[in-house]
Amino acid sequence: MALNKHILFGVLSWGLGHATRSIPIITTYLEKGFKLTIACDGLALQLLRERFPDVSFLELKDPQISYNVGGRQELKLAQQLLKLSAWHRKEQRIIAEFLATNKVDIIISDNRPSIKSKLIPSYYITHQLEVKSGLFTPFSTLGHEWLYKDYDAIWIPDVQGRPNLSGDLGHKSKLEKVKFIGPLSDLIPVESTNTFDAALILSGPEPQRSIFELLVIAQLANCDLNVLLIRGTTKNLEIDIPKTWQMIDLATRADVQMAFEKSKVIVARSGYSTLMDLYAFNKPAVLVPTPGQPEQEYLATLPLHQHNFSIQSQKNLNVLEGLRQAEIAFADFKAVAFERNWDKLLRF
Repeated sequence: MALNKHILFGVLSWGLGHATRSIPIITTYLEKGFKLTIACDGLALQLLRERFPDVSFLELKDPQISYNVGGRQELKLAQQLLKLSAWHRKEQRIIAEFLATNKVDIIISDNRPSIKSKLIPSYYITHQLEVKSGLFTPFSTLGHEWLYKDYDAIWIPDVQGRPNLSGDLGHKSKLEKVKFIGPLSDLIPVESTNTFDAALILSGPEPQRSIFELLVIAQLANCDLNVLLIRGTTKNLEIDIPKTWQMIDLATRADVQMAFEKSKVIVARSGYSTLMDLYAFNKPAVLVPTPGQPEQEYLATLPLHQHNFSIQSQKNLNVLEGLRQAEIAFADFKAVAFERNWDKLLRF
């Protein structure tokens, strides 16, 4: 029994990946009788409120980070370090005020390092102990370590041995407090009849999300395929799609579950949460790293993912060929065992 233990659960809101991978942990602790307050912002807040309508929320505000249209993003992000630093300090003050007026027994934070306390057991979820950023990798890695060093434990959503999903990202640290908790996904693998030849699941920051959207639609619009398009935005669509396609602007997790159940192949970015979903479901996919995002580009080079999926660059994108290659690769798919042990790490 949790005996009314209160968890403050922080979620980074840059995209939906951190929110979706937090769902199974949040669900587990709610089932165990814990009280939760979820601290996040933006689309992550919207998604988690829909999934957990009876949970309390602390609404935060993320910094508005801008990205280049193309090329490397490292310098663009480095130029915004002062903004990020100011956001981090402000959010720490907000969290301190919340803790001063609310009894919290445990803190868990998914990649939101401002949510912690030296007086309360605090646990940090990340798959990026090594932060890929080109020439800046040593500095960004040290900077991230400085942010999470005060946590009681670091939880890596991956398996410890090989094969694993994150490669150097999650396996470079020798800190004793690093614990591997297994990949995180709330998708439930089931057999179903394929309604769609492909599900296009778009995500990530602008302008690259829109660029990818236009490219994929242009290549498939004149093909005789049944397609599900999940856009990841409410922006107006800038190109016509065939009337036979099904379109969802902002998908719920039930929508994503349906997409995996009823689609022959998934077309998506090579983000880490997407990879965890694909391995949870054992699903063929065409993966296209976001240009200028070293983490996604690195993940796409790992031999396990190269073996299991069709990996394409956005510059030389050929979706039809990717769909063909994905089905061939899936014939020899190498699964990764999911061992979920985060609830065993907390003893109350």
